[in-house]
This record gives sequence, structure tokens and C-alpha cells, in this order.
Amino acid sequence: MKNATVRVNETIDYIASRVPPAEKNAMDGYLHARVQAVVGTGPIKGISDPMSMNDLANRGTDVERKKRRAIMLLETVVLTASPTATGAKNLAPGALDGRLNPLLDAARLLCDQNCGTANLLQGKFIELRNNPLAFLQNNLVLVFGSNTNGPMVQYFVFEYAQGVGKFKFVTARPGVATHCYAPQVVNIPAVLWSSVPGRTNVANAGSFAGIVGTHLTVASTMVTTQFSGCSLCFRNAGGAVYAAHIWPDDANVPNSALPVGPSGHGGGTRLAEQLAGLEAPGVAAAGFAAPAPGGPPAVSVYGPGYSNIAGHAAGYPVRVGNDWTTMLGFDRAGTWEIWSQEVVNAAIAHVVRVL
Repeated sequence: MKNATVRVNETIDYIASRVPPAEKNAMDGYLHARVQAVVGTGPIKGISDPMSMNDLANRGTDVERKKRRAIMLLETVVLTASPTATGAKNLAPGALDGRLNPLLDAARLLCDQNCGTANLLQGKFIELRNNPLAFLQNNLVLVFGSNTNGPMVQYFVFEYAQGVGKFKFVTARPGVATHCYAPQVVNIPAVLWSSVPGRTNVANAGSFAGIVGTHLTVASTMVTTQFSGCSLCFRNAGGAVYAAHIWPDDANVPNSALPVGPSGHGGGTRLAEQLAGLEAPGVAAAGFAAPAPGGPPAVSVYGPGYSNIAGHAAGYPVRVGNDWTTMLGFDRAGTWEIWSQEVVNAAIAHVVRVL
């Protein structure tokens, strides 16, 4: 019977052998540190004993046992498994690679942003910029936003929880991701609808014509915090793109949500309709204050359940449960693109280009 420490060390060696040679030493050190962090002052048997295959009627080949132990170790000390995931010991031999390989990919990212030198997060960021459609169709991306209006440095990091990996833009470098990538971005702050100059908090009167927009310039990546009822407004006037993120309600401001209006909609959908001018002249449509150039064209509005953008009349899905939308922009060869990743019930449902 294997010594508990030997079993864990052999499993770490096997995992390290499955990553590119340049990452092997970092992975070895990272996994040993993670084991120590989980074990603390307790015995390593708590991690090692469940990885024994002696309780299986068919222990499988040596390689199959290594793969099962690798899955179990990774999901114990690095990657929390989905609550519904099949236990590694119960996986059919043919299913082992399908479970292990994505775990190795995720562990490589977590290791590299923690202590590696392979710049894997920078590579993922470049993938996102070079092919937004493919990246957003296959990877959840979240933005935690900032009150900064315009260029700033944010941190592009990877997170894995309950079987799901996510890429995030955050404003502070996490202690577990000191080697993450730090791109320059243009940040659009979220503004409560009633705080737009000239709008006031009267539901059916006022003007959105004086929105303080963010000029998409200096950096080539646009970010703004998550959408769960907000509207994105933007206008490209002769190559100068201005944008704004208008927020439909604030939990700290009583009665801040728009009530049901003439269209039968309230909240975020009514906000989008007002921004597009559907309640003019009572509520003037969206426009950008100087120094943004005036129209035409009219300001484009993309909101929950409504949009004035051709081909996207329904906007993004109205939030029901664990739903959100991420809006990102990229200056690609001098032309700005804005993309929407729409998540329904925590799964990617649609990815669309709105500019």
C-alpha cells in the first residue's frame, strides 16, 4: 500500500508531466503549495486516502489510475467541481480524458497567473481581442467595472468555481493572481437614469439629451460593468465613438425604478424605450453632451427587451434568474466593434455584435 505522501507526490508529478515543459516547474510548486494550504497542520492522509483505488473492483490500468487521481487532486486543492459531477472513480475509462483535459487547461491558467512566467492570461486576452465572436461563444467573461470615466488599467484574471471557468476584468490585482495580465482599457461607468443631467427623477418628463459620454479613445478595449437591466448607448459620429451605461434602478435609492409606462413596460425596458425617444417629447431621447459631436446619426440604444438597432429590436434578454449580459468593445484596425455576450441561467445563450 502506498504511503500517503508518496501517492500525492506521484499525482503532482503526473499532472506536471501533462503541461508544457516551460510550465512544469511552476505547476509542481503551485500544486504542492495548494496541497499545503488545504492540509494546513493536519495529516496529508485526508487528501491521499480518497485517491486510493483499492476499493474498486476493477482498478484499471496504471495510466487510468493516474488520471483518476489527477482529477481528484485537482478538484480537491485547485478546482471546485460541479455539485452534479460524477465522481472520478465512477467515470468510465473512455470518459477520463474528457474530464481531465479541461481541468488541466484551467489549472494551467490558475497556476500561471499565480506564479508562472508563460503569460497565459495575456494570450487569452489576445485571443479575445483577435476573435471576439469565437472567444465569447466559448468562454464566460465578466466585468466588475469602475467609476473611472475613460482610460485606466484593469486586470484580466481567470476564476474557476463549481465546474465553471470565467475570465474577469477587475480593478484590483487579486493576491492569488499576481502574474495576471494588466491591459489598458477604456472604462464606461454606470450612471443611474435620474442622475443624467437634465433628466430628473420624474418618470414621464425630462431629457436624456445631455448624457456625459465616454470617448472610446487611447485604449483599444472598452469595458463596463455587467448588465442586468441597464442600457448601453453609443454613437459613432465620423469615427469618434462615445458611449454610456445607463442604470435602471439603485437598491440604495427608494423608488428609483421606472414604473410601467405607455408601452406597458417598466424598469429597464422602459428606460431603453425612453432613451430611444419612444416617450418624446415628454422625455427627450438620448444625446451626448459636449465635447461629443452632435448627431446624426441618432444614439443607438441596446437594453433589456428593447433596442433601436437594426436587427436587434428585442435587445438582450430581460433578466429572470441567474442572467446577465457583458458588453465589450474593441478597436480593430481603426474601427470600433461592440459585442454583447448574453447569459441565461448562467450559460452563454447569445453572442451578437451591436456595432
